[in-house]
Amino acid sequence: MKQTTHSILLFVVSVLISIVLLSGCGDSPQPPDTDTIAVFQGGRITRQELKNTVGELQKAFENDKEATKQLREKETYRKLVSSRPNG
Repeated sequence: MKQTTHSILLFVVSVLISIVLLSGCGDSPQPPDTDTIAVFQGGRITRQELKNTVGELQKAFENDKEATKQLREKETYRKLVSSRPNG
């Protein structure tokens, strides 16, 4: 049973990695620019768009100090905010 669970988990992780790698550049023959986070059929998402959205969410929850604290503790958020000093 343990071996089956391990095999299924390995398969799922492999599929997820494949999806990310295959969808990373969409139909474009060239890789996206460094500011692009994701490319999909409907367009792309840039680092700045994500940063703006996180900022809007942070403003919406600014009265909830615990939610704001939890957001700021996230490593992804810290990397995103510190990655672009002009944004």
